[in-house]
Amino acid sequence: MRAIAKLMLTALFLVTGVALNIRLETTVKADLETSANAGLTTNANAKVESADKAEQVVPAGIARLEREFARQFAGRSASFTSIFEGDPSRLNKSIASVIGRALHLDDYTAYIIDSYTYTVRSRGSLSSIQLQVRYRETQDQTAEVDREVKKALGQILQPDMNADEKVKFVHDWVVRRLAYDESLQRYTAYEALRYGKAVCQGYALLTYKMLSAAGIPVRIVEGKVASGDHAWNLVLLGGRWYHMDTTWDDPLPDRPGRVRYDYYLKTDEQMREDHSWTRPYPEAVTEYDGRH
Repeated sequence: MRAIAKLMLTALFLVTGVALNIRLETTVKADLETSANAGLTTNANAKVESADKAEQVVPAGIARLEREFARQFAGRSASFTSIFEGDPSRLNKSIASVIGRALHLDDYTAYIIDSYTYTVRSRGSLSSIQLQVRYRETQDQTAEVDREVKKALGQILQPDMNADEKVKFVHDWVVRRLAYDESLQRYTAYEALRYGKAVCQGYALLTYKMLSAAGIPVRIVEGKVASGDHAWNLVLLGGRWYHMDTTWDDPLPDRPGRVRYDYYLKTDEQMREDHSWTRPYPEAVTEYDGRH
């Protein structure tokens, strides 16, 4: 079975004193103040002392809120509060998509978040959005991944290599370095490097880190295969996108040193033989000929 972690979230709203409880996929708890007169406090670039008195300039607009969420996620903030000034009904309708877009501004960040809860408290045109986030990988662990990736690339890449050669060397290094975690316990690039094992999510995250550090545009694709949820990568070469599944190019059971190329730089049509995806991704329509 090729596993991918499921993101869990809980949403709680308090608007003009009326509580709306919305739960998605999990029963993770969030504290909700029952008084609409409660003071609001934030540690994310703005602070509100009461519902009608802002000490600092608050973020204006959904786009700024999205960028603020993304910054906090990238910094591995476990708990933070942001302020929105505007129509609270508009915020409540869009908050889930705002968080989703903030998550996917960086694929790596999106796939190391284990779960989150958010609470919206509004009075008049002022709203406080509090998020509690659990990460699968800490900021220190990600820094360790970055150091190990830099070290590995220094060993396997040469200055005169072209993009195609860099992609192949990274693909081969990941496949040889890792074995599939049949216990389905290790999901991150950090765990992949530390233990030498990971599920597909760990393969995709490590591949993403290495290609990004090598200057190759790359995405993480979330989809399904016959055995369940799955993750792999999209790679940009010569202005064209290609699918690359390092997990499925690693034999199972593991055969040390063995590398396959069954899922190396494939088109959408080729991947759809046994992979599917529902989120929008760049199209991969050109067969790879090895020349870019």
